[in-house]
Amino acid sequence: MSDATPRERLEKLLRRLRSDDEAIRVHAAMRLTGPGIDAVSARPVLTEALNDTDESVRKLAAWVLARLASPEQR
Repeated sequence: MSDATPRERLEKLLRRLRSDDEAIRVHAAMRLTGPGIDAVSARPVLTEALNDTDESVRKLAAWVLARLASPEQR
């Protein structure tokens, strides 16, 4: 992902957040807390992940949303 633009990286992570594989969803959610993430674009998919069938994905989505809302992440 190093040659990708920030927008391409975000889109890839957002697609992975909808994966059938729980581990991929968890990893994608964690990566969404990284530098250069467009919180406005990430929020809708993360909000959708709050209803994930897996509890760990739901909890992580809530945590990421809270981090994206914090002043140091804006």
